[in-house]
Amino acid sequence: GPNRRIVVVWSPAADAENELFIREILQRERITANFVPVASAEEMRKRVLETPGAIGIGPDALVSYGVRVPGSPKIASSVMLITKGEPSPELQKLLELIKDAAFLP
Repeated sequence: GPNRRIVVVWSPAADAENELFIREILQRERITANFVPVASAEEMRKRVLETPGAIGIGPDALVSYGVRVPGSPKIASSVMLITKGEPSPELQKLLELIKDAAFLP
């Protein structure tokens, strides 16, 4: 496409994901201070679609019609489930299904 000014769309609230991206992809370089802040992954997708030259990071779920993902590297981090007390039998069944389907240890 045409040469355009790059517009960085960034979610300050996604601290863990941002730190992982900065460490693994940017090799500890900080992002620009002039970014368009967003509050959620869905807002990220919407803003990138609406803004010429915009780029952002987010989960695979953001990929939809109109969103380009040219050779994007994959990075992953742990997700923890925290409960108060023992999970109910229904929740335990769901957790076992998720664990099995995701090939988790």
